Amino acid sequence: MFLLVPFHFIVAMERDVREGKARSAFALLTGKRWGTAPQGAIYIRVWHLGLLLLAVAAISLALTANLFDNLKPGVYTNLFMQLVQWRQVLYFTLGMECLLWYYWSLNGIKREYLKS
Repeated sequence: MFLLVPFHFIVAMERDVREGKARSAFALLTGKRWGTAPQGAIYIRVWHLGLLLLAVAAISLALTANLFDNLKPGVYTNLFMQLVQWRQVLYFTLGMECLLWYYWSLNGIKREYLKS
């Protein structure tokens, strides 16, 4: 959700800009009602993805706490808990990196339109 959909949208937008259909793309990115997404692409606003990532992070923290409360002590319990925490850090870091790339790419498309 945080990588494939934004990547497809950016690639489709860059294609439209190269083909001279940038007016509608720029209108979409600046929030005008008549702006349309490229054919076959789904436009999701950055802040919608940010809210979704924040909600998933909150749910993940609550569920991880529940998991840790129900673990039975054992030889590898500490290792398991550390691996779960590192996995969470890596997943949400990747999600944030995807959001930042998407934001920068959208701004790059806007700048490209303004140059032409």
